[in-house]
Amino acid sequence: DTRGHLERLLGSAQKVQPLVEKATPQLAGIRSVNLGKLLLPASDKKQPVAADFFVLLSPPGKVESVRYVSGSEDLKNVAAALKGSELAGAFPDNNPTKLIRRGTLSCSPASGDCTFVMAEADSVTSVD
Repeated sequence: DTRGHLERLLGSAQKVQPLVEKATPQLAGIRSVNLGKLLLPASDKKQPVAADFFVLLSPPGKVESVRYVSGSEDLKNVAAALKGSELAGAFPDNNPTKLIRRGTLSCSPASGDCTFVMAEADSVTSVD
């Protein structure tokens, strides 16, 4: 439906795709929060570690609660850093609403830097 509305507003379908491609990186940024160095750097590990969590959000995007779902057990302890962080753009207004969203916390063992990225709402199909 949204694409059809945008096509009508722009006057043609050909004008839609360039706008979508331009906005895609911005949307990923809105769904992300950089949590900084949460792990001690480990030179013996090369692959990033990741785990999925559910977060309870309240306006304007404050993380009130975090629950581990699956993934690296090493990240269970650093998930507390998510609590109290802000996910910009999670709410369009300040109405007293709460959302549960799923996301992935990934950390680089080499640097210790961690980022949490919320999954797109329509991509979550189960709680497992």
